[in-house]
Amino acid sequence: MSRQSAGRRTGVPRWLTSLLGALLVVLCGLALHASLQIGAAARTAQSSVDLADRYQQARYLASSESAQLGNYLLTGDSTLRDQYENTTYALDSDLLGLLAALGSSPSAERTVLAHLIDLQTQYETDARAMFDLTARGRTTAAAAMEYRQLDPLNTTVATSLGGYTAAHHTSAVTDMASVAQQGRLLRAGTPIGLAAALAIVVLLAGVGRSHRRAIQRQALHDALTGLPTRRLFTDRACQAVATAQRTGAAPVVMVLDLDDFKEVNDTLGHHYGDQLLREVTARLAGALRPADTLARFGGDEFAALLPDGGAAAGARVAVRLREALDAPFDLDGISIGIEASIGIATMTDTEPDAAPPAPPQRVEQLLREADSAMYCAKAERLGFAHYSLDHDAGAPNRLAVLWELRQALDNDELVVHYQPKISADAGELVGVEALVRWDHPRRGLLPPSEFIALAESTTLIHRLTAVVVEKSLTVCRRWLEQGVSIPVSVNVSSRCLLDPGFRASITAQLERSGLEPQMLCLELTESAIMVDPDRAIAVLTALHSLGVRLSVDDFGTGYSSMAYLKILPVDELKVDRTFVTNMTANDGNTALVQSAVDLGHNLGLAVVAEGVEDNVTLVALRSVGADVIQGYYTGRPMSAEALEAWLPGTPVARG
Repeated sequence: MSRQSAGRRTGVPRWLTSLLGALLVVLCGLALHASLQIGAAARTAQSSVDLADRYQQARYLASSESAQLGNYLLTGDSTLRDQYENTTYALDSDLLGLLAALGSSPSAERTVLAHLIDLQTQYETDARAMFDLTARGRTTAAAAMEYRQLDPLNTTVATSLGGYTAAHHTSAVTDMASVAQQGRLLRAGTPIGLAAALAIVVLLAGVGRSHRRAIQRQALHDALTGLPTRRLFTDRACQAVATAQRTGAAPVVMVLDLDDFKEVNDTLGHHYGDQLLREVTARLAGALRPADTLARFGGDEFAALLPDGGAAAGARVAVRLREALDAPFDLDGISIGIEASIGIATMTDTEPDAAPPAPPQRVEQLLREADSAMYCAKAERLGFAHYSLDHDAGAPNRLAVLWELRQALDNDELVVHYQPKISADAGELVGVEALVRWDHPRRGLLPPSEFIALAESTTLIHRLTAVVVEKSLTVCRRWLEQGVSIPVSVNVSSRCLLDPGFRASITAQLERSGLEPQMLCLELTESAIMVDPDRAIAVLTALHSLGVRLSVDDFGTGYSSMAYLKILPVDELKVDRTFVTNMTANDGNTALVQSAVDLGHNLGLAVVAEGVEDNVTLVALRSVGADVIQGYYTGRPMSAEALEAWLPGTPVARG
């Protein structure tokens, strides 16, 4: 149909359609411009806040340095000298970090900071000379040196750092005021934009109505291969089942999944993957009879319907389908071999129920059974397999949950709750852990114990993990735009970690979110890493090089080798709750937690203690040096909205 005839049928003049389109573009452009301005101002404000906090931390260390030096002169306690060295090392690192954060472009602030670093270097040189005088018993000379040389240097450094702290705080306040002003302007223009958009929607509704039938027809066939979609396949299968219930025929449903197809996409690109799918479709269709139906469910998953023939016909066709894929595929001069795993489910004329289920329910059951048989064939390298309850003892329930979980992913039924991670000393929020829940339409909110293990036994864990990462990054971005920086941690299974496309998937999701990689932390158990340590280390190293933070979860319950632990590119250890929960009543657990904390610190890692249920445990964890705490006492898992409401007025008890 030509554009002209389409225009006549909808009754909308072409010039009006063009005008409405132009108006929509203008409105979108104005909204985008305003959003970009607000985003830029918010990022500038956040940068100022970060710099102010870093200057404040450096000023605190400079003050601590001077206090520790003075206490050493008074007491001669050698441990104070060790504390001084640690403080000096931290201050040097902070000053160099600030210099790097200011960039390489010349500026007055950068010049002053470089001068402060020189003064700090002179201070440390003089301090060591003072320590030597004290060690030789020349305390009077040491005290004079502190008064005449060290105190002026320290005062200059601390005062300058304080000045920049105040300057950046002031800059942040100014920038946030700009954000608020632009937000008010955007809100003022929103009603006008909504009214214009409503007019556009109403006028273009007629245009959309004329294309609705064409879209519905397209929804029944896959755009890439031209095969029927799941919807059309299900309709034809229902007809076959209804006929079989009258005639006693034995229709067969087959689910086919290409083995290692993902590696073709990851290695050669999606263009070659699409070309391969089209050629696979041609071969599979050639192996079937005209009365049979071949469909594509999505990705590399196909289904076939045989109206009659029973298990024997299913086996014969499965052999033909696999043989059709034997010859390699030529993709623009590249030879590719591909195999398939096939699951077969047959409807017989000896149904046990006196009243057989309705065709739609029976088709769903056949698809679940074929899907289960396919996973059995793939796991055991059988090529194809007939469905049997012997596949596993919990087959009916497992099949039902797997099927519902697939639908849950399609229908966006998974929700993510966030549990606070709190700084043990400061009592401040330093991050959250993302914990997935299933908002089941009949059973309510299900905990991960109801479905995660089952998902990990299939490739569904890849989709599930991707959904959790996407939702977590989205809400993290929302918080950042609200002026709150909250890094988010996501649990990752060994199956995902060892997947060849995992790193690329994380990279793509970070790019889409616009977040810095350090805003995401991936948590992996010791056992997940030790499934294939060398491969795991390679993947973790690649992720760490991106800037993604990494954490060893449930530390102490796995079987990690110390040789591997010291070379793992991780940032934190999470001590398992089984040791933390009873540490105040069990000296052995206290010793284990202390050992884990010492080990983590010696390896340069932050240590997180899970399972903090009361204030007594919190105080004990502070005493052993834990950096971060997590548990019901400091905050239960909660929705993103609940966390936002929880943030302002919920201090952590300090004991």
